[in-house]
Amino acid sequence: MTHAIKYLFVLSHVSSLILSEGVKESSTNFPVIELEAGQVRGKRDSVAKGQDIDLFIGIPYAQPPTGELRFAAPQPAKPWKGILNATEYGAQCPQEETIGRGILAGTKSEDCLFLNIYRPAIIKENTTLAVMVWIHGGGLYHGSGSLYDGSVLASYNDVIVVTINYRLGLLGFLTIPGTELTGNYGMLDQVMALKWVKENIRSFGGNPDQVTLFGNSAGGSSTDLHILSPLSKGLFQKTIAQSGFATTAYVTVSSKHSRRYAHFADKLNCKDKKQMLSCLRSVTVEEITKAQGICDYLKLGSHLPVQIVDGVFLPDKPSVLLSQGRFNPIEAVMFGANKDEGVSKLHGVHPDPNVPPSRDSFLKTFNSIFFMGEEANDITKDAILYKYTNHTEPDSKENLLKNWRDLITDSWYISRAVFSAQNYAKAGIKTYLYRFSHNSKYSTYPQPIPGVYHFDEVQYIFGVPWKHNTYVSKATSYTDVERGLSASMMRLWANFAKYGNPSNLDNDLTPWPKYNTDSQEYLDIDLEPSIKRKIRADHVAFWNDFVPKLNNFDCHPDKKKDKNAARQRQEL
Repeated sequence: MTHAIKYLFVLSHVSSLILSEGVKESSTNFPVIELEAGQVRGKRDSVAKGQDIDLFIGIPYAQPPTGELRFAAPQPAKPWKGILNATEYGAQCPQEETIGRGILAGTKSEDCLFLNIYRPAIIKENTTLAVMVWIHGGGLYHGSGSLYDGSVLASYNDVIVVTINYRLGLLGFLTIPGTELTGNYGMLDQVMALKWVKENIRSFGGNPDQVTLFGNSAGGSSTDLHILSPLSKGLFQKTIAQSGFATTAYVTVSSKHSRRYAHFADKLNCKDKKQMLSCLRSVTVEEITKAQGICDYLKLGSHLPVQIVDGVFLPDKPSVLLSQGRFNPIEAVMFGANKDEGVSKLHGVHPDPNVPPSRDSFLKTFNSIFFMGEEANDITKDAILYKYTNHTEPDSKENLLKNWRDLITDSWYISRAVFSAQNYAKAGIKTYLYRFSHNSKYSTYPQPIPGVYHFDEVQYIFGVPWKHNTYVSKATSYTDVERGLSASMMRLWANFAKYGNPSNLDNDLTPWPKYNTDSQEYLDIDLEPSIKRKIRADHVAFWNDFVPKLNNFDCHPDKKKDKNAARQRQEL
């Protein structure tokens, strides 16, 4: 049986379940759950004929991070009287609306620490369901849990899906040395949300000891970081990091690199370090949002908000923690990336589609963004540029775009996924690796060159081809095989959450072997999925083995001695 036919079989199977499975009549279309903090009322919705879902959305998991709680660790939500109506999404965290083609439109407020729960309407007695907690991406700058409808994933696969908001941009990650601004507030929000799930999800029919944390992009790197954080210990059992990893160069920095944020305080006339925190708490949220300079981010400038090594949430550099095996107990991990992730960063090299990219724009963009948060010597940069240059036609528009795409894809995504997989597999953790290779009709980015872009896999994991939502105008525009692909990917992800094994002896799915450090097998996900070995092996070896050694090579030992001598004279 070919894989395409298998997908059609899965589609037929899922469709028959939707159309024929009987659903018991509920006593109400507005189910009420009793929590320790108070009662919460949700609503019942129909995903498709005969497939109902209970939604509890806009539940506060922490107090509003306003006033004295702005730029502070979150505090648990206070109990409420009466019944809390969890039938409308809560506000999104403050962010610019210049990204996302309109899908980020909606109420913005600092009072934004909400989560959303999607559960099958019918849960068998004396059973609890696996829980999947989604951390949204968006560069820590934008996004919201409400953008990801967990209805299809939950109802078709008998899991509970939770999506969360967390503070973004400067409000979530501002840190300035010598002040009380210690950063990582958005990560602490995520920890608080996970604690809420641990304490409350059983009331919704979920198993608090069977929680899978998953996310894409910044959500993927956040997911990966929680394995390394002592604050997150015991709050989940499995993780799926999609197109975002703890060891990507721009993800974390030490506190000394956070000095670049100081100019934001200057913009807001909060220059006195002793009074900086109180001053920043006194300005309006609109002033803060404006000051963070979203345009700099769009141009891939150096002001991207990042998680920092703070000694509290993150005790050391992720690469150090991972290499030394200093991470929380974990049952199983999955890592993966899309085939052409780097296309999402082409606007740095090719900002104007009417103006051909040039070698100069390539070099300028490379030098401005590539080593954010990391130091690189000149010989390392030269080696990277040499590796990603088509020496036959170095100035060709097509070659420049493809070289940049591959440079970013390999360095920020593929090599980092393999690095994580290697280290966890070496430690004896059940590990799975994938690459998503299907060129979808619907992509989150314009297409200057064909490819499988950043975020392209998310629509299939959340069952978008099965249900209308903000990404596309008509679900029926997907082909039957793509709908089958979506059904299979949902099942792979849900099986991983339930059993720690994506294929779990499911005859309808391609058997997905565990990753090991020798054969390095991974699942290549496409309309014809296949098991392959050693993903982009030469390029991965370049980034994971050669570049670190090269970057530790001292190109100018005499200059270094002169600098050290000068420093010693100054100290004397």
